Amino acid sequence: MASDWRWSAGHITKATIEGASSYLIVNEAVQSDQNLLKPWTIPDDRLTTFPSPERIVQMLDGSSAADGEYTFQIGFAYLTEGQLKRLDTKFTWSDTIWSSAATLKVRLATGDYGVYQVTLHRPRPNQDYRRSNRGVEEVILRCTNGVLIVA
Repeated sequence: MASDWRWSAGHITKATIEGASSYLIVNEAVQSDQNLLKPWTIPDDRLTTFPSPERIVQMLDGSSAADGEYTFQIGFAYLTEGQLKRLDTKFTWSDTIWSSAATLKVRLATGDYGVYQVTLHRPRPNQDYRRSNRGVEEVILRCTNGVLIVA
């Protein structure tokens, strides 16, 4: 289902993130500057990449294998100023802390979903988002050090 994107601060289990609707991104706490026209939404496909191994190595026999952790990004077309501030609170980011542990359930290229424990990076002004009317556009959240959680 399209709205099965989930997130949590910290590294939690697959069963935990899938077990409560409170982890759904669309169920995130509504901020005072949001209205019915600016709800929390699932990530925008144009700004979101699929999880990919940091590198794929080729063996001497010609076969290939994934090596390393996963990287990807999730993006939102628009967030209000309050929503952007909510990300700082949720993931305990500040002017001195620009990344934190998180668990994300994301859509894969196959249409299935995967759960990853990652290091989630705070979006950088003017690089990972741009100013918009009472908010920001094209917000990119970068995920590194991803580990696929299968159980």
